[in-house]
Amino acid sequence: MKFIDLSQTIDPQTPTYPGETPTRLWRERELAADGHVAYRLESGFHVATHIDMPMHFVDDNRTCADFAPDRFAGRGVVLDVRGENPIRHKSHYDGLIRRDDVVLLYTDHDALFNSNPQKYYTQHPIVDMDFVANLAEKQIKILGTDCCSPDYAPYDAHKVLLSQGIFIMENLTNLASLLDLEEFEVFAFPLKIAAEGSFVRAVARPF
Repeated sequence: MKFIDLSQTIDPQTPTYPGETPTRLWRERELAADGHVAYRLESGFHVATHIDMPMHFVDDNRTCADFAPDRFAGRGVVLDVRGENPIRHKSHYDGLIRRDDVVLLYTDHDALFNSNPQKYYTQHPIVDMDFVANLAEKQIKILGTDCCSPDYAPYDAHKVLLSQGIFIMENLTNLASLLDLEEFEVFAFPLKIAAEGSFVRAVARPF
């Protein structure tokens, strides 16, 4: 069974959104001294590849732990939107995108994630609000992007999608590997944690 990894690595150098507390990952136990190896992680959940719950921006008290696992898996659709800003709806998307799909936006912006974090976080493309409304109307499951966000403050795209129960997955990578696939599924399970978001190990599996 072949899986394609779409996730950024969490390590001590993982960049974080400007103004957020930096992620810390370190070894606090060593085999020679302690008889075992153990790491400790201190981080917010909107780091590396992660998923936003509705409560992140709207009045909804449900956390990651409150949603069934099937909400985080579905048929995938990748849209090649490289060079577009804003990212707009195209008529042929109507024949591609179905209810409960996981829609992934391939911008190629993830190339900057480690090489130029400042530009990655502050100069990313956004999704046009008419396209956001179209995705909400289609009732997709998840909108994923290889950027840090589909919008900037005041985060209108977040609010529209999350208010409709559509999760937002950010900081994806390796979406180019999906372009030639006819059919694939996406799996992006969060931790079963009582929080507004979570790291995910996002993967795709060709049919």
